[in-house]
Amino acid sequence: MTLPPMSRRTVGDLFEQAGSTAPTPGGGSVSALCGMLGIALILKALRISIRKNEDRDSYAALDADLVRLADALAEDAEADERAFQAYIDAAGLPRTSEPEKEARGAALGRAAIVATDAALATLRHAREAFAISRALEPAIKDSIRADLVAGRELLRVVRSVAVENAQTNLRSLKDEAERQRLSHVLDRDGAADAFA
Repeated sequence: MTLPPMSRRTVGDLFEQAGSTAPTPGGGSVSALCGMLGIALILKALRISIRKNEDRDSYAALDADLVRLADALAEDAEADERAFQAYIDAAGLPRTSEPEKEARGAALGRAAIVATDAALATLRHAREAFAISRALEPAIKDSIRADLVAGRELLRVVRSVAVENAQTNLRSLKDEAERQRLSHVLDRDGAADAFA
């Protein structure tokens, strides 16, 4: 059965699927969707705050950037779901002979790289959205500030889960060059102060 994109499933369906024993959706994809909703709350705070503001047109580019990042996080949720399923599929490959063990190990390595890249893309998009929320802060009215705060907290959750997923995948990588490359990206984009 082919499921609709995660961002098009009902909340009830996501709850049932995430709470099941199926491998996906898991923390990476669910948190990416939480980030998407976090951006929605940031957009709400912005749009309500500036709707009567003479300078509202000056925020159009930031509004568009947030919409783009929300779309990216929805795609990241799909990518995480596919990447983890690929890892599960690789783990299920036969391993009775040496050639089978080597093929399985190579498939697991490729899947771990793809899964790490997916987590890092999610992390990057959340970091970019968080930075925009900081730039918007002076424009946000006190009466709607709670939505901005809620949106930021959801983006912080995305960071925590993406960092955890990337670190877990990196520990399983045997390709030292790939581990170093991905670790460098994680250190750069996962810094806690980028979400402070």
